Amino acid sequence: MLKQHDSPKFKQNIAWVDLVFNMMMAFAFLFILSFVQIAVTKQDAQKIDPKAEMMIQMMWPDNAIEDMDLWMRMPDGSLVGYNNKNSGLATLERDDRGSYGDEVDSPIGRVYNPINKEVIMLRGLAPGTYTVNILYYSTMKNYPRVALGQVIAESTAPIPPYPVKVQLIRLNPAYLEITTNEVMMTTQHEEHTAFSFTITEEGKVVDIDKFERPFIAGFSRPAT
Repeated sequence: MLKQHDSPKFKQNIAWVDLVFNMMMAFAFLFILSFVQIAVTKQDAQKIDPKAEMMIQMMWPDNAIEDMDLWMRMPDGSLVGYNNKNSGLATLERDDRGSYGDEVDSPIGRVYNPINKEVIMLRGLAPGTYTVNILYYSTMKNYPRVALGQVIAESTAPIPPYPVKVQLIRLNPAYLEITTNEVMMTTQHEEHTAFSFTITEEGKVVDIDKFERPFIAGFSRPAT
């Protein structure tokens, strides 16, 4: 006569209990590990502060060879642009020179980026009035074609006059496009105001207008 612990049914039950127990142990381990990972991630987030309050973004037609410059005048009168990329709370994060330098070597061969875009980031909201201007800096025609790489044929590239789009975008606490303007740029050395805006003590954007307020001449390097 078989004892109870020698019976196949008893052994099957024991095996099932062992399986369930091992699964519970595995889940408990993963649960603890996840909390450790969350704690580490939180510590890393506290060390790196990616906070940005607003972004000013300028774009002009893809494949255009012209160099357009984005500038901003701060409330204290200081300027942010390609040769003064940092001014207090504002930084020129991306300086685009049209088609120049848009080609890079990669493991799969040469890669060309047709997008023309410049970006200024505001990492704080100092009260006062800000003015955002566009400068048609260079036609790039003085650069040899070899310096422009395998850019599309100049005869098929967009040529001025064409619209240059500038956006004021709030990033914190949520993405919100505050205002947009398109300015027709026609000739080299031309400067136009995209918009001006005022930030209040409470961090609100008010008094947006598009009146011309030139300020780049005399500060920027001579265009080629």
